[in-house]
Amino acid sequence: PRDLVRKLMLEGVEAELGGERRRLTVMFSDVQGFTTIAERMDPEELMRITSTYFQALTDDLLEHHATIDKYIGDAVMAIWNAPKRDLAHALHGCRAALHARQLTLRLEQDFVARGWPRLHTRFGVHSGDAVVGNVGSSDRMAYTAIGSMVNLASRLEGMNKMYGTQILVSEATRIGAGSGFIFRPVDLVLAKGTQEPVEVHELVGLSATGDAKDAPLLADPAVVARLPAWGEAIRRFRAGQFDLAARALREAGDPAHDPLVAAYAERIARFPDGPPRDWSPVTRLDSK
Repeated sequence: PRDLVRKLMLEGVEAELGGERRRLTVMFSDVQGFTTIAERMDPEELMRITSTYFQALTDDLLEHHATIDKYIGDAVMAIWNAPKRDLAHALHGCRAALHARQLTLRLEQDFVARGWPRLHTRFGVHSGDAVVGNVGSSDRMAYTAIGSMVNLASRLEGMNKMYGTQILVSEATRIGAGSGFIFRPVDLVLAKGTQEPVEVHELVGLSATGDAKDAPLLADPAVVARLPAWGEAIRRFRAGQFDLAARALREAGDPAHDPLVAAYAERIARFPDGPPRDWSPVTRLDSK
């Protein structure tokens, strides 16, 4: 990270292996179906497309207080609150995710106009304690964050495939971000390798803005209007009251246009006589 390089140069010291425990917000992004896209393209053309994509996304994230941790194939890992201190790291992470979503939607249109494939991007954001610092060997080291919270951020990104969402965040991030955002509860998830279920939310958008340039980030009013019905559907579902959950779900959105509503309608339809005795509202993920 540039801030760390500047600090080392000003102090006239070399980077050393080691890290410190710090509370961070971590974001993973990933391109839907990138492997299939890559297999069908000429390598040089693929390099031009990915370089254009990464440059735009990186510039946007850096503008919103992020530190780029690494690129992993078509994925980007970004962190907040390291190396530079950032007490509002959850808030900045959520705002950055919304800006990045808006940017990648514009890039999709631009790429299609150029005859390039759409690179539809999904995001996962989580806040928690990690060890951050220089990891590797004396010959080659990298500044990065490690810990279970990093793994969970990555899993959140992957969960978007299950729910048809684009930005998923943890309960810790939702609380840390504050009241300036609209979230939609998604599920209680026990990810592989974790001991306690995590409340997962969809980041819908900003709740309000006084800046005209942030207007595209505002939450869709139609989604906001249906949130009370959605909340009722989720409460009834978790209580095992599937008939009442289905009734509320009909007011919460159209499954033909809302994949998350469709996912819950499918869950309820599996048990027309109600949940079995050993049923749990917690979704267990056995794979990454």
